[in-house]
Amino acid sequence: MKQFLLAVACALAVLGYVLLLWRGPWWIDGSHLRTKNLQPADGVVITGFRTMLVALGAGALAGLGLYYTHKGHRQTVALFEHTREKIESRKI
Repeated sequence: MKQFLLAVACALAVLGYVLLLWRGPWWIDGSHLRTKNLQPADGVVITGFRTMLVALGAGALAGLGLYYTHKGHRQTVALFEHTREKIESRKI
């Protein structure tokens, strides 16, 4: 059940991220943006907002990658310690 809820939360996060990329500029700064006949100034705001979201997403993925790497490293260290203890116990 925990894995299912995690999968649903991840799917909702991805959906929310895509919706923010698509409609976010108008949701956040809609009073200053046109919906039709966009001008160059509108493009600057939209591009800046989307660039910020992509940078935040890349940072979040990098953080998750670091966490995953740290967990794998801890498991490897624990396995190494266990193996070393078994070898040392055989020597005695």
